[in-house]
Amino acid sequence: MAIKRFYATADNTITNTSRFDDKSPATNANMGLSDSLEVFYIENEVSGDPEEARIIIKFDQSEIVNDYVTGSYTNSKYYLKLFNAVHPYTLPKNFDVQVYSLDTDFDEGNGLDMEDYLDLGYSNWLSASSTVAWNTTGSDVGTLLGSANFSDGTEDLTVDVTAAVTSSTPNLKFVIKMPSSDENQYTKKFFARGSQFYFSRPTIELHHDDYVEEQGDEVYRYTNRLDSADNTNTLFFYNYSNGVLKDLPSTDVGIRFYEDEEKTTSMFSASAGKISTGKYSASFSETTLTGSYDCIYGEWYNTSSLVSYEDKTYEVLDRDNTIDSDYVCNITNLKKEYGTQEVPKLSVFFRKKGEQHNVYTVMQKKAESLKISNVFYKITRIEDDLEVIPYTHKDSQATRLSYDATGNFFRLNMSLFEAGYMYKISLARKVGDVLQELPESFKFRVT
Repeated sequence: MAIKRFYATADNTITNTSRFDDKSPATNANMGLSDSLEVFYIENEVSGDPEEARIIIKFDQSEIVNDYVTGSYTNSKYYLKLFNAVHPYTLPKNFDVQVYSLDTDFDEGNGLDMEDYLDLGYSNWLSASSTVAWNTTGSDVGTLLGSANFSDGTEDLTVDVTAAVTSSTPNLKFVIKMPSSDENQYTKKFFARGSQFYFSRPTIELHHDDYVEEQGDEVYRYTNRLDSADNTNTLFFYNYSNGVLKDLPSTDVGIRFYEDEEKTTSMFSASAGKISTGKYSASFSETTLTGSYDCIYGEWYNTSSLVSYEDKTYEVLDRDNTIDSDYVCNITNLKKEYGTQEVPKLSVFFRKKGEQHNVYTVMQKKAESLKISNVFYKITRIEDDLEVIPYTHKDSQATRLSYDATGNFFRLNMSLFEAGYMYKISLARKVGDVLQELPESFKFRVT
C-alpha cells in the first residue's frame, strides 16, 4: 500500500496570552477538546512581552513504529499533516510554523474555550499533567524537525517527520509553534482531531514508494537515442515451491542469454540480486542487443555452480518512439463497493487511442495492455469534489502506477476513506514536469 494514514491520539492548544476580561494570564487554560488548534505570536500591548499559542500533539507510537518495522518500508517518508481551519480573525501572511519534538508526555484535557480561556485543566502552558510540570514553561521543546512556510496564510501544514519515526529512539510527540518575531503573527488555526470533518483531522501520512517495473517476457532493443539508464532492461525471477516463494540456497544468481533455444551461441549475462523472499531481479543495458532478433533465450542460473534454475524465452521489442500518444484506459477489476478493510490491487488496461481490435485478432489472441510508465492516480470525493489523495508526482512516487507482465496496477488502501461516500479515481501521465490528465474517471463507493 503506497499511502497510509495514522490519526492523532491527543492534541491541545496551550497559551500564555492574557484573558480579555481581567487581563490575567491564561497559562492554566486547557483546550484539549476544542475542534481546532491554534498558533500565534504577539507582543503584550502593555508590557511588550511575547505572548503565544502553541500546539502539542501526539500519535500512537507503538502502532506507527511497529507498522514501519513489519512493513519493511525502507523507501518511505512520513509526513505530519495539519489542515487549515478558516476563522474570522486576522490571518498573517508570509510566516513560518516550526515543528519540534516534544520531550515530555502530556494529558489532553477536556477544555473547549478558545475565546475567553475560562476552561481550566491539564495540559496547559505550565504543566503537562496534574502531576508533571513542564521543565520549561510552554512545553518541553526538543529537536527542530522542520518548518513550513505560509505565503498567503491559508495553506495546510506538511512537514517531513521521517526521522522521528525511523530513529533508534522514536518520538511521535510534537510541539508546533511560530518562531520568535519582531512582528505580530495572529492567528493561524488548524482542525483538531475532534473535528467533524473526517479528512481534516491531523495525521501522520506514510508515503511508501512501492513502484515496480516488471517487463514480463519481453526485453527492449538497444537504441542510441537513449542513454544507458533509459536503455536498461530489468527482469525478475520468482522461486516458488508448492505455491510459496522461497529463497534460493545461494545468493549467487544471474541470467545469461543465448541466440538459440539450444543455447549454443551465447550473447551476454547479468548478475541478479534478491529483492524480497524468493524474488530476484537482474538489470542490464546491453549495446549488443540490436539487430533483427525476434526473441532471445534466457537461463536463470547459479553463477558459481552453474546449476540451471529456469529457462525462459524473451520477445525482443523496439521502444515506442511515439511522442505524446493519446491513450484510452480502463480499470478492469474495479468493484462498485468496498469495505474499509480491503486493499485491492486495481488493474489498469491501456491502449492507444484509435487502435481497434477486429474479430480475427480478438479470436486469435487476447488484447494485451500497454505498459505505461509515469502514470499517477488521484482520488476525489464525488459529493463535494474534495481531493482526498492528490497526485504525488513532485514530492514522492506514492501514487505512481506500477506494471508487471500483465500491465499497470496499483494497490488502494480503503481504510483511507470515510465510509458512506462515493469516490472517483483519475489518472494522469507525467510528460516532462507536466501532468496530462486522461479523460476517463472511475467511481466506487466505500461502505
